[in-house]
Amino acid sequence: GHRSGTRELLHVLAGTVDLVVGGTGHRLRSGDSASFDGAVPHSYRNASAARAARFSLAVHEPAVTREIP
Repeated sequence: GHRSGTRELLHVLAGTVDLVVGGTGHRLRSGDSASFDGAVPHSYRNASAARAARFSLAVHEPAVTREIP
């Protein structure tokens, strides 16, 4: 997982992707998308050994800010 406040957006362009977020699995097919809390343990993998999967992934991590004295 990433730091708190991180969001991920996964969009499957071709094939099938298995997404696991916080221990819950989701099978995404071509045209499906998912947005999830990137701070939670997660993984994604090609669901087929015979056919390639293509997907786009956007990760938004909040800016690290600190007070300047």
